Amino acid sequence: MWRVLLPLVMTLAKVNHSSVKSQKRLIRIGKDNDVDAETKVETKAEATAEALVEPVGDDCTGDKVEVTTQTIKSKDEVFEVDLQIPEISCIKDSTLQNRINSQFNSDALAFRKETEVYVSAYVREAEKNAIPISPCIAKTEYKVHYNSNNILSISVKYYSYTGGVHGSTVIKTLNINVDTGKILYLSDFYGSNYEEIVLQAIHSQIENNEDKYYKNARENLNSIPEKQSFYLLKGYVVVYYGEYDIAPYASGIPEFRIPIAVMPY
Repeated sequence: MWRVLLPLVMTLAKVNHSSVKSQKRLIRIGKDNDVDAETKVETKAEATAEALVEPVGDDCTGDKVEVTTQTIKSKDEVFEVDLQIPEISCIKDSTLQNRINSQFNSDALAFRKETEVYVSAYVREAEKNAIPISPCIAKTEYKVHYNSNNILSISVKYYSYTGGVHGSTVIKTLNINVDTGKILYLSDFYGSNYEEIVLQAIHSQIENNEDKYYKNARENLNSIPEKQSFYLLKGYVVVYYGEYDIAPYASGIPEFRIPIAVMPY
């Protein structure tokens, strides 16, 4: 339902109309440098994983950033808005900090604006057909999953209800090294062989709880895009999919917790 372009800093899990798509990154490496390039990828993954296994620091001057909340609220007889927007401080690079905060803010406002459009259409249709109008809502909330060793993992949940049987949820995540400004991908934690490792873990977890997923969920999950949605916990990567992607709505948002310690080196 909600389609907002996400430049640079966010990964997206769509709900209701999304499908699992394979995306491949083209990396140009000279033939003479193949071995060195691969070694650098694995070393980078190992360093990132080790940082998550032993988080330290507890203040703004250390290896954490500060996350506070900007609130936007409004309510009338038809439509309620409750936006909890994260605002980051304590990043050394003020330009990067401003870009991240601007993205959080613009995404929230775009979400509210688009939801308003759907609410207006819903109200017009309900009045036209003399149907009772259910209260609609646009709500956001965020969660900081990891914030240490200059690595920040934060998700923002966008929930809307604009009539119908139930609402719709979209989750966006930001995984970033706030010291370097680098957006983190699964390859940063599992190396160049990330796709095989992650797929094997997901297939195994689906097999152990098959009733929760569509019958052909494992068969359809045959690739992991480079920008696959995930967030970080201490010692784990949590890969997730949108509602209806691989499971019925009642199953919620499917999540797969994968140990970072399981590395191909």
